[in-house]
Amino acid sequence: MKDSKTKKRTILLFVIVLICLCSWWAVRKEGFFLDEIYSYGLANSSYKPFLNWFYNGEHSYDGKVPETIFRQQDFANYLSVQENGRFNYASVYYNQTQDIHPPLFYFLLHMVCSLFPGSFTKWTGLGLNFALLGGTVLALYALGMELFADWKKALFVCALYAFSQEAMSDVMMVRMYMPMTFLTVLLALLVAKALRKPGLALYLQIGLVIFLGLLTQYFYVVYAFLICAVYDLYLMFRREWKNVFVFSLSALAGVGGMMLFYPCWYAQLHSQNTNSLDATTRNLFDLAQYPKGPLELIGWSIVGFAVGAGIMVLLLLVKLGQKCMQKKIQPKTLIPPKVALITAPALAAFLIIAVIAPYKSLRYVYHLQPLEALFCGSGLFSVLDARSVKTKKRILQGVCVAMVVLAFVVEPERMYRGSRKVDAELEQLREAACVDITDDLSALTSGVPQLLNFQEVCVVPDDASALLAQYNTGKNDTLVLFIGGRGLWQFVTPAEVEGITEWDFETAWNVARQGGYTQVSLLETQEFEQIFVLTK
Repeated sequence: MKDSKTKKRTILLFVIVLICLCSWWAVRKEGFFLDEIYSYGLANSSYKPFLNWFYNGEHSYDGKVPETIFRQQDFANYLSVQENGRFNYASVYYNQTQDIHPPLFYFLLHMVCSLFPGSFTKWTGLGLNFALLGGTVLALYALGMELFADWKKALFVCALYAFSQEAMSDVMMVRMYMPMTFLTVLLALLVAKALRKPGLALYLQIGLVIFLGLLTQYFYVVYAFLICAVYDLYLMFRREWKNVFVFSLSALAGVGGMMLFYPCWYAQLHSQNTNSLDATTRNLFDLAQYPKGPLELIGWSIVGFAVGAGIMVLLLLVKLGQKCMQKKIQPKTLIPPKVALITAPALAAFLIIAVIAPYKSLRYVYHLQPLEALFCGSGLFSVLDARSVKTKKRILQGVCVAMVVLAFVVEPERMYRGSRKVDAELEQLREAACVDITDDLSALTSGVPQLLNFQEVCVVPDDASALLAQYNTGKNDTLVLFIGGRGLWQFVTPAEVEGITEWDFETAWNVARQGGYTQVSLLETQEFEQIFVLTK
């Protein structure tokens, strides 16, 4: 009875702290990463996946933008669901056929946004991620119970995952990585259940989860393939040939179902230089990036998963100690076989993705972190088992306190602090004329939340545009000028940023002289663009 009350109170405390943590960072998220803007646009825009489709028509995805005047409603139509477009999943499906990602995440985001037509807000995407985080934690807890049969150990693993920078970065980014995380843990849970009691029902569920995972993100296939291969080998070792056949057939049915439901997967995997299957193959066989690529991602992961990384170092030291003292002490298995079967494929998948990913970014491996937490937690339990109950309790409590403190202190990625101040200043300038000089679709799209402040925006490729000359007559006392597409986001050295800024200032003064403006000030430097204010 006492243990039951302790369990309920501990779980309730965990839930309260997790809700507070999510709320803490959600309130502080002020801006959007470019890909997040694409998330809303592809999910909500009615049969217009990209902004250039509003004036260039279909099949115009070449990274360029039209030389035209966008209306405020154009931007609103792109980012939010309109009243007559609610729950229009056919449009979402069509939009994704023109993109490079499968559609499941966009279905989910569109569903949530359809509940709030005409509204563009971070809370729709974050609300979806909160629900998926809850599902992930529940699945991870069930996985821990399946492997440890101990609620304290299962809950510790959940805390090790949830109270980390990587987990919060995953939650705060409105992309497909949070649903991929949930489906990865769910797959691991089903395989763990199958280890204990194989059966057709479980195998069919595994096939369904693989189907949904592949419809979420293509990198899902790496862990799915590895864990299925390991489980098949496990069955073969036990000579359970019937189960090998049924399981393999179910898993392949999930793959085949995805291919049939979304046949454009093949074209997407051969569509872009950076994200194509060809690029993945080149990365895999590019020996020049070894070991730099994987080590770079591992280094960032150590920072994002600080407590887990510390436990990994401890496990390594213990293992080395066992090797050095194997004649004096009985070697001990740090990771139980069933835990290893579930987590080893995740660690291998991390290394593979670190090599083949188009960009060395942690977002491609966010989905593996719960299983990394399971690995670290299991190893820590093995190390502490030899300690007294009192000592073990104190150590685990200390680790939990460290996790919670770091979780509230270390800021997640892509929060864009400072964007709120810029938005407030632009709102005060909503009656001003607005010009966006760019020939790059990504630069234009990244600025859409700010461009929503203006009734119309003249978009031109350069300051020599005839359309700009017609628009920039100086009838407004103030002109807000966005200049993008010049690679600011790519540069990291102050000298390179300074060079782009000088170029942009020169362009801004050309626009100012054309419209009779006498003052030019730089309002903000963002990832893809700089914002200037021209006044008389």
